[in-house]
Amino acid sequence: LFQIDQGTEFLRLGEVLRFRLQRPSQRNSIAVPYQALYGNGRIYVLEDGRMRSIEVESLGSMEEEPGDELLVVASDELRAGDLVVTTHLPNAITGLRAEAVQ
Repeated sequence: LFQIDQGTEFLRLGEVLRFRLQRPSQRNSIAVPYQALYGNGRIYVLEDGRMRSIEVESLGSMEEEPGDELLVVASDELRAGDLVVTTHLPNAITGLRAEAVQ
């Protein structure tokens, strides 16, 4: 799957390597904490003080800082400036009142 072009003299057979892959940006995608995902493909955004459900597709994960992993999701319903709700409510629903906190 991968080929190392330079520096092979520093590698040992069977050695475990860690590397990062960088993918191009995707339209209508955002990186969110895993806690923002409900079920297998739904997040909530805040609109006029109420939560609204959006179906999303998981594109993978990314590391913002060492040890801080985020989920990358995409949806045609996502817009620039959307506030994504991250809550521990197990039964979150569209229309539930909420307010943004810093």
